[in-house]
Amino acid sequence: MSQRHHEWVREVAAALRPEFEEVRLLDYKHWTEPETEMDLEYEVGQAAKLAEGLGGYIVVAKSIGTVVADARDIPRLAEA
Repeated sequence: MSQRHHEWVREVAAALRPEFEEVRLLDYKHWTEPETEMDLEYEVGQAAKLAEGLGGYIVVAKSIGTVVADARDIPRLAEA
């Protein structure tokens, strides 16, 4: 697990909570299962599931998260 990224995302969420109705976090599978590698298609699907039921939303991302967040066809990839 990238402890630094795991902690960073929680710090950002804590800072945003007073400003927004809801804050959701995406923990990458390879953070909790170190024997796995980053699976972009899987994580895009997870991001799509996380966004389900939301109207408008904002994505805060860094590093590979910017690629996940920029997947313009998230619903289609999530169904694949």
